[in-house]
Amino acid sequence: MVDADGGSRMDIVPANDSFKITFESTNPLRTLVDVVSNILTRIELAVVEDELFEGIHLESIDAKRVCLIVAQLACKVEGDGRGKFCVDASTLNTCLKAVSPHYSVDISNEASTSNIIMHAYESLTRSYTTFFKFPTLVSDADPVKLTDLDYDYTIEMDLQTLRSIVRNTMQLRGNDITIRVEEPAHASAPMRQTVLTILTDGNAEQRHRFLSLTDTKDGAACVIRTEQHDELIDADAESASLKMMYEETFSAQYMAYFLKSMERHVITMRLSPAKPLILNYPLGADASYICFVLAPRTKEA
Repeated sequence: MVDADGGSRMDIVPANDSFKITFESTNPLRTLVDVVSNILTRIELAVVEDELFEGIHLESIDAKRVCLIVAQLACKVEGDGRGKFCVDASTLNTCLKAVSPHYSVDISNEASTSNIIMHAYESLTRSYTTFFKFPTLVSDADPVKLTDLDYDYTIEMDLQTLRSIVRNTMQLRGNDITIRVEEPAHASAPMRQTVLTILTDGNAEQRHRFLSLTDTKDGAACVIRTEQHDELIDADAESASLKMMYEETFSAQYMAYFLKSMERHVITMRLSPAKPLILNYPLGADASYICFVLAPRTKEA
């Protein structure tokens, strides 16, 4: 098995062992569940404790098999250290939103039952505690593994900018978002100017163009940073010499689902022809992230 950072990890044993996981702050877990529940109706979380990672791991594909979500969140693991449980996404999300973001949360499986217990408390004085108990569900998700992470382009973009583009697309009744990357047809300098264009359909079409200076090192993924560069030249004047390197179209609705609950300033996208779009969102803690893998539209769709 390969995680979203390219490292291998031991397979998770779907056992009914007892476990207890502790999150020092509710906020990262709440963000994870809030983002995932926009797309999945059931959340299956695996408890992992090995030499590489300690925490929870999620890897599920939506019912339409359009988008794959891979996520992990570091936390303290006690008990037998391994287990897997599936719960209703909306139920877990509602319970977490009822808890203060700075509270700590313990999640454990109830002895002799299939129920999950969530214990939230103020960690310093424990003057206030609250408990939730909810049933587990039978997972209906097909096992999917994310293994190929070799991509040509990495895009670093301001989250609010991308969310605004997607939100306007939905308000204009658009369905598709097309991402296009162009480069100079003949680039000999150590740095080249790359053009990233985002186009949308709907009642009014949008066209957003970002210019970036990128390194031309062979064998390395091209990093496109969408902030302004003083050295950039007019892209329209150079458009005749640009070569199309990437162009794919994606569902605006799925992108809206994923971006809806995010709070950080920068989001990372990875692009490569004939591969799905990968959006990576860090959750703050070490080795903690949500990875959103979205299949491109087919020409017949």
